[in-house]
Amino acid sequence: MASVAKPTIFDVVDGAWVLDNCRLCQKPIRFGWHPRPGEPHSSWASQLLFRRLCRDCVIGAAAAEVGPQSATVLALRRRYKRIESVWHFAGLGDPDEGESPLLRAKQLQVRRSLGVGRETPTLWLVRWHPRRQHKGPNDPYLELFQITGWLPVASMSAVPRDAFSGYQRFGLAEREVDGQLQVYATVQLAINACFPPAIPTEIHWRWDPWQPNDETEPIIHRFGYCSNENLALLAHHAGRLYYKAGRTGRTRDETKRYPPGTEQDFLRDVKEVITQRERDGITFTTVEMLADAMAMSRSALYEMFKQVPEAHDLYREHKRRKPRR
Repeated sequence: MASVAKPTIFDVVDGAWVLDNCRLCQKPIRFGWHPRPGEPHSSWASQLLFRRLCRDCVIGAAAAEVGPQSATVLALRRRYKRIESVWHFAGLGDPDEGESPLLRAKQLQVRRSLGVGRETPTLWLVRWHPRRQHKGPNDPYLELFQITGWLPVASMSAVPRDAFSGYQRFGLAEREVDGQLQVYATVQLAINACFPPAIPTEIHWRWDPWQPNDETEPIIHRFGYCSNENLALLAHHAGRLYYKAGRTGRTRDETKRYPPGTEQDFLRDVKEVITQRERDGITFTTVEMLADAMAMSRSALYEMFKQVPEAHDLYREHKRRKPRR
């Protein structure tokens, strides 16, 4: 009996993508920023403001609050310009006669791949760190540029983790709308891996509308603008965070990040996570805490401890030490 092909996330959303409107000017929000608590230049307003207003209205509100020539307003202009450049590159802009034929072709292909008409969904930027990772000024992070679409199911329980084929860079969640639960997907169309000491050099992944169901190879953005040491650290962190960022569409094998021959990578990552927490005066009192910090299941962590007993010894020694005050 022939197997039935699984649908892709684009098949299931089937054009039901979200284009938000600004609560102030009522115009469509083409792209926006969802700041996390503590992100620079976001403390002057509530996070809700950034999610409800378009770029011009956010910058206008900031200018009224802290001054039009303030560092905050200038930083916001730079940030939104960065998001806009990704929005254009992703092909979400409006096809018009002023654009190059190649870009117009890409914009039309994006609409075909997403199953939408002239209007494309809002592209949101979210900064991502692994849970419980230290979030200091020099710690690595991912910038996720994502769109949101609704799934025609009533709850997450109706969606198996391995329900989809094809492109897997998306997350699933549910939200109550008018008293009923609805399931939605946040699909990542672009990812920037950032390591502050290496800036402006970054590692980028981009969704390809010509091959919408495949993941693309990474590219180094502004190669040669940082030291070799910081470039190597950027590459290490980029790979580590990219796979920790989890592809919800498929069942994740937590041990695949450390295949045979990479046991030293596991030992290094355990040392790194423990060192960061001890620097903050924190002790992992349970294996669950360490597994959570490393974005692994407890069973996967125990399996790696069997393969790398030095890492298990390192964790035991960490538990015996008192955190620094």
